[in-house]
Amino acid sequence: MKFFAKLLLVVTTLSFTAPWSLRAQAPRQPEPKKVGTTGKIRGIQRNVFQVVGEDGDQWLVQPPRNPRQVTYYASADPSWLKAGMFVRFKGEFDRQGKAVSEITELEVFTPPAATREGRWPKQNPQRPAEDDPNRIGVFPVIAATTANLFTDPGDQKKAVESRAFRIVGQLTGTRGNAIAVNAGANVTAPLSDDVQISVGISDLRFAKAGDEITVEGWQVPGQFNQMVANFMRIRAAETLGTRPAAEAATPE
Repeated sequence: MKFFAKLLLVVTTLSFTAPWSLRAQAPRQPEPKKVGTTGKIRGIQRNVFQVVGEDGDQWLVQPPRNPRQVTYYASADPSWLKAGMFVRFKGEFDRQGKAVSEITELEVFTPPAATREGRWPKQNPQRPAEDDPNRIGVFPVIAATTANLFTDPGDQKKAVESRAFRIVGQLTGTRGNAIAVNAGANVTAPLSDDVQISVGISDLRFAKAGDEITVEGWQVPGQFNQMVANFMRIRAAETLGTRPAAEAATPE
């Protein structure tokens, strides 16, 4: 009788402890780990970036799905500019909207709400234009001044009133050193020979090996060197639109 009582006690104990024991022995899935690195792009294949960090670590990085989590910075040659790009710059214009000076600085950017079809971003009418660098339009930036564009200083009748404006719009074309922009009004302005063109866009098409990169994201469980990024910033190693010296050299 005592034997059966002990056996029943053992069976009862196992029935309660066995499931917990099995759970404790089951392999646990590794939890996602937040990671990041800064280094250079070694290569890009099928939209996967091979990155070598400053400390020598190597990663295979899947870019963020959200374009707003991606920024590509570069400087560019005027030959790189294409219709459809969004640009902003400042310039002097007369009453007829004709540029009276060359553009020395121009920025190419991606509007926050721009669509893949290239339609204009939605505007926020509640936000003042001077506080919204992405608002499409032509905005005065200084008070009107009188500039005499003629050689005879006494001929005041030919004085032309000019004014500085900030232009934000979509590039519609280029001709020679001049650009045409749709900013709600059609604007044409010449670029100076040494114009500084800066690029800050949410577009990875121009990224290539050798560019500097900073990336943050989540490590793929079970894969120590693979990352799904939620932040990516790239700075181009070369000026866009210019050919390497070896290609540009003219054979003797």
